[in-house]
Amino acid sequence: MEGDAYGFVPDQPVDLLMPDIWLPFENEGRLEEVRRMQQNCRADTIYFWGQELVLARMARAAGRALDEEGLAATVAESGLPLLGPGIPGYAARAWAAFTSREARGLGLAPR
Repeated sequence: MEGDAYGFVPDQPVDLLMPDIWLPFENEGRLEEVRRMQQNCRADTIYFWGQELVLARMARAAGRALDEEGLAATVAESGLPLLGPGIPGYAARAWAAFTSREARGLGLAPR
């Protein structure tokens, strides 16, 4: 299907919203864009491209450690039913993604 990802409204809620439509894949407005899509789709769960980077940035901005507790608080703050954070070891993988060479190259993580 081809169309406007922000304007698409399915006839009924969806099981999984998995937007993968952006370049760059992490920016200040990413969470709001996902929330916009979620309002239309009413997904049970969401996984979006770059979500680990968004969560790590949010945790850092709030002064939280990116451990399981900090991640849980950050996900709650997002207000979205995110897929991934309940998986054991997810917080460590999210932090690894945030501090990766790619993230540093984009200016998203400390050098």
